[in-house]
Amino acid sequence: MGKSSGNSETLDAARKLIEVFGCLRKEVIAQGGREQDVFRICGDRKLSQDLATRILGKQTANADGMVFTGPFRIFMDYDIPFSQRIAAACFDWVNPGFEKCTFPSAGRGRSAHVLGFVSFPDYMDTVRVLKAIESANGPRPATPEVLLAFSEANPDVQRSCRIVAIGTEMDVNGEKLFPGLWGSTSGRTLQLHRVSDDWPPKTRFLIIEKPKGAGT
Repeated sequence: MGKSSGNSETLDAARKLIEVFGCLRKEVIAQGGREQDVFRICGDRKLSQDLATRILGKQTANADGMVFTGPFRIFMDYDIPFSQRIAAACFDWVNPGFEKCTFPSAGRGRSAHVLGFVSFPDYMDTVRVLKAIESANGPRPATPEVLLAFSEANPDVQRSCRIVAIGTEMDVNGEKLFPGLWGSTSGRTLQLHRVSDDWPPKTRFLIIEKPKGAGT
């Protein structure tokens, strides 16, 4: 029984690797590359490192155990309707609650942002996370619009981790919720999480970094 289970897990892992390689090959060919360009990732260590950094971002940790990952740069237009932004991100599944959600807009017009993640080694409630971000003296938690703009610009990052935006509460039939991204090699989803939830370790909270030279 144990051996059969192990073989099944090995086959599942092999299928996922083949799927990942197929996605990479498709993009390389689409951009005018060749088969040998795809295989460069096997022999070019710097290329492998650059790809891993692109997917995961660079990580640094502070004395409190809060880990920062980033940066990611995006350019967005706050005037794009939220429903249109959801469609542009091309999710495989969207929580139906987004059809009824309301929340205050975080800005107007076009804006460039430098984003990152913070994560923690232990379970954290929302209040503790917000206090930790505030204590970093600079970043602020991202809003729903920024989360969707990030997903549209970096669609594959959410395949390896849960990403949430806790900068603005969304109201869905009187319930306070936060938007979140999740996924795997087989699809990407847009979810809703209760404000009162305890967040599992390594949940990534999307933040907006303070522009250089900005005051406190």
